[in-house]
Amino acid sequence: MRYLHTYRVLTGIFLAFVLTGLQACAMFESKPDPQMFALQEQLRLVSKSNATTQKAIKNISGRLDGMETKVGGIENAVEETMPALQRDMQKIAISNATTQQTVEDVYVGFRAIETTVNRLENTVQELATQPGPAMSAEQAFLSEIADEPPTTTVETTTQLEVEEPVAAVEEKEKEAESANVDAQRKYEEAYKAYVEHRYDEALTLFRGFLDSYPEHSLADNAQYWLGEVHYDTGDYVSAILAFKDVVTHYTEDDKAPDALLKIGYAYVALDDPSNARMFLKRVIKNYPFSSAEAKARAKLKELEDQ
Repeated sequence: MRYLHTYRVLTGIFLAFVLTGLQACAMFESKPDPQMFALQEQLRLVSKSNATTQKAIKNISGRLDGMETKVGGIENAVEETMPALQRDMQKIAISNATTQQTVEDVYVGFRAIETTVNRLENTVQELATQPGPAMSAEQAFLSEIADEPPTTTVETTTQLEVEEPVAAVEEKEKEAESANVDAQRKYEEAYKAYVEHRYDEALTLFRGFLDSYPEHSLADNAQYWLGEVHYDTGDYVSAILAFKDVVTHYTEDDKAPDALLKIGYAYVALDDPSNARMFLKRVIKNYPFSSAEAKARAKLKELEDQ
């Protein structure tokens, strides 16, 4: 009996310990760590914030893609339109320069006519105030009656023309010959600079030649090579203007057909086939049987085949 009692006591004690342990576990589970709870809450908020941020980034990325597409379309449109705009600007520049040149030519012509009219008016006035050498009808009748040779009332004047001494004439001839040699040398220097592709120097030398010797027999050549310098350097607008000066001021000289031809070539380079055809046809019409005419026909054929 004593053994049974002891067993019961020990069993009760064991059960008490078990119950106490269970209660302690229950108490531990019911009171979580505040720091752990706070960390878990912060993690939840960060996760939610990251999701929102990712969504915003995705929206921004989509907008950027759309903007890139629009910018790409604008760039393509600009690239496609820019050559046409450049050609139009070049045409406007040529038209303005041509119009200005025409206005200047008209003004110069008007001034020349005005000067000529003034000179003629002065001459008429002078003639009206001077006694004429012819005798009057009355003098002629009296002369016939008296059977005497008619007399005139011409007043004695000083001689208007005086022969220059031979030495002075020879001196002028030497000066003219020296000036011609100097002009020839300057022209050759300019042409050599062009052949050697020293274009800036060639432009300066040809312009200096034209300023110094505008009436020289090589003036048309100098003006033509000015156009060639601009053409070779790709400045087709300036080339057209220079060649037009040749055609306008040196129409009957040797370089006129080639200048008209190169105007057509320059318009081809500017992608202006309408004006190119017009000037090439003028070469054929104005200068038949010339080497420029054959080249103009060949270029016209090229334009038709394109």
